[in-house]
Amino acid sequence: MAEVYHCYKRRSVKKENVKISPLWVKAFNAYMDDSAVIIVLAQMAAAHILGDLETLIFLNPVTREEYDQVFDDIADCVAITTNGQISSGSFIDQLYRCMQPVVDPFRNWAVSTMRKRAWHMYEERIRFSQR
Repeated sequence: MAEVYHCYKRRSVKKENVKISPLWVKAFNAYMDDSAVIIVLAQMAAAHILGDLETLIFLNPVTREEYDQVFDDIADCVAITTNGQISSGSFIDQLYRCMQPVVDPFRNWAVSTMRKRAWHMYEERIRFSQR
């Protein structure tokens, strides 16, 4: 994450810019476009899970059980972080409130699915490194 942030801060330097994955580019553009917090957080989570997580696991090996235990903490953190971030008043805000009981479980399922994919990518990197 420190390197991603460093590259973000030095994005005008081409050799730093190309180090940022397309998923992070999309997330950072959403952030700089002042997109809704929930959208930015979702895009940053996807960039981290699908872009950085398998490398992090490769460099810092854990068991599958240790890896899976973290998910509940992540889901709780996301719930706390996004609580109160949707302001009242607009139609979109009201629509989100109505959809929240459906969206929140799907969000957790999506994060869980991406984490499973990151684990699979990690396993592929291990296999690749041992050949």
